[in-house]
Amino acid sequence: MIDKKITVIGAGSGGIAFSTYFASMGKNVTVYDNDCIRIDSLKRKKVIDVTGALNASIDSLVFTSSIEEAMIDSRFIMVSITTNNISNLAKKMSPYIKPEQIIVLNPGHTFGAIEFIYTLKENGVINLPTVAETQDLIFACRLDDKYNLKINGIKKVMDIATYNTEDIKEVISNLSPYFPQFNPVKNVWATSLNNISSILHPIPMLLNISRIENEENYKYYFDGISKTITEFMSIVDQERLSIGKALGVNLTSILTWMKNAYNVNGNTIYECIQNNNSYSQIIGPKTLKHRFIYEDISSGLVPLAAIGHKLGVGTKMMDIFIDLGNIVCQRDYREEGRNLEKVGLDQLEIDNIINLFE
Repeated sequence: MIDKKITVIGAGSGGIAFSTYFASMGKNVTVYDNDCIRIDSLKRKKVIDVTGALNASIDSLVFTSSIEEAMIDSRFIMVSITTNNISNLAKKMSPYIKPEQIIVLNPGHTFGAIEFIYTLKENGVINLPTVAETQDLIFACRLDDKYNLKINGIKKVMDIATYNTEDIKEVISNLSPYFPQFNPVKNVWATSLNNISSILHPIPMLLNISRIENEENYKYYFDGISKTITEFMSIVDQERLSIGKALGVNLTSILTWMKNAYNVNGNTIYECIQNNNSYSQIIGPKTLKHRFIYEDISSGLVPLAAIGHKLGVGTKMMDIFIDLGNIVCQRDYREEGRNLEKVGLDQLEIDNIINLFE
């Protein structure tokens, strides 16, 4: 069972969703974020109003911008940050890590847990904690500029795995009283490669550039994802499934994932999106400087394509969207993103990669 105190890393939509959810169940929750202005604003607000799948007014959260304060005397740590910052977070946490701690990345995205463990080792941590990652964020939620939270939906099923496979039972026993939706899978290859956000986010963003630059008020999923856009998404999904096959991992197609996660019906990706009530009120971003691009390319498409190249799997469409993101954002996501060197997989032979978690 989770201890009375829980630490949540991240004061964005996901972090506040976890924080208020646990607090509504009587847990003492400390919330850390490195954004001091955000933390000060939340301290002044005092009461967080939550609507949607959870209706509550939470006034018990403790906010801090000190990572030491956040981690001290806390055994269970839920991380919900933009996943391109996982390495930086691991560096900050390294001096305060204890082997009895359980750290869950919500989500880790592609190779999140691998990068977290690799970074801890690079920063001198010998006695490693239990590290888990989820396939995606379990909440569909949005935090407004006044720090009021709306939870549009909670996914019906969410895969989870631990870096050390034998640790999964302990993690599930702690989480299942609160989130019975968490479904243990064999290893972090499955959670990493079932990164559906790498498809759902950057592709529609990059194909809706005019809407975004004109700051149109459109529904991201319902209006911004057309039948043709889902055809591009389907090609990238097939490349992802081929990578899984090369690693000996039976991955879930985006179509099956949508049906399982949201309990929706449809014969195509487009139909499943249109039938998903949790997506109905989500408004599209009005800037290209958005995590749907910088996060989901750098810790989604980049590592997926990189492992595909390593395994000899074609990733032509993934590469096209990485290149397009580089051009649009004037950045080099392959260099700054989660490439194989940054997770310690660059020097491993293919057989060693395939058998890494056996």
